[in-house]
Amino acid sequence: MSEVTLETMLKIDFVLHRIAKREYPVVFIVEEESPAERFLEQMRDRMLSEQRKKELAMEVGIPVLDGRDVIEHLADEMDPEGKSALREEVMEIYAAKQGMVLLIDGRVKGSEPRDESFAWRMVSVEELEQEDVEQWPFLEHLGT
Repeated sequence: MSEVTLETMLKIDFVLHRIAKREYPVVFIVEEESPAERFLEQMRDRMLSEQRKKELAMEVGIPVLDGRDVIEHLADEMDPEGKSALREEVMEIYAAKQGMVLLIDGRVKGSEPRDESFAWRMVSVEELEQEDVEQWPFLEHLGT
């Protein structure tokens, strides 16, 4: 196993810092095919910030929960695809807030298929191996 270069570690630190600053995603609680769901679909098509979407939803009485709380306490109430996507995003932010990279069964976030049977692990930047880094898609955009 080869070590990660200092330049790559600095790039990873930079990206982790940006991810760690993000808020956990919000979850809107609506029934399928309800007026509230149609309202959210209309909002989704507009170029609104997540904060503004949250405010508008709350103004019309749509319950809004923190994504981390949903994953911890209400995950069984979600459809499997939505739960998997939310869990990935929450875990990515959670790991970054701890100064760690989220790896999924040796593959990094975004690996398919999304399946709860895959093992998740958080790894500090210092403990990353080059093989882990090569599977992390965001580094392609950083010129690594």
